Amino acid sequence: MTGSVFVDASGDADVVHHAGLATDLGGPGQRQFPSMQFLMQDVDVGAAYAAGLDKLNELLQTTGREWGLSRTGGAVLPTPREGEVYGAMTRIGVDGHSPDMTDPFEATAAEIAGRAEAEKAGRFQADRLAARVRSGDDEQVETEPEADVDRDDRRGQLGGLGPRLGVGG
Repeated sequence: MTGSVFVDASGDADVVHHAGLATDLGGPGQRQFPSMQFLMQDVDVGAAYAAGLDKLNELLQTTGREWGLSRTGGAVLPTPREGEVYGAMTRIGVDGHSPDMTDPFEATAAEIAGRAEAEKAGRFQADRLAARVRSGDDEQVETEPEADVDRDDRRGQLGGLGPRLGVGG
């Protein structure tokens, strides 16, 4: 592939890294904790929204601690599909720190921890917000295929490239 300008919007400077250009990586404490989004299906969205985001956050700050949840705030976001919502209320750590999602071993550990956290958060939401009122006894929480980092872990270094290389995430 050729071009006069490439913009890396991968979130972790993946294009820059794989092009063999210099990158730097924020150390522990400089990286944002990733989150694991999850889907809940057969949700009575009206009932879930009637409870309100304030109620969800109040529950996360109180009862959520009893459940061992990782965050004290979150959101429930409807998808275009009827009866389906995204849950956004996880904070994934590995051995007590924000994982380096560019390291395959830490990314795998975060993935495993994230799926467990999303399952717990989904069950909490169903139990405390009565969000799943149209299904039987089976709870189904489905996670996204990978943990998501909302800000860069690895950044491209422009060095002498100047404006020829757009880097970001």
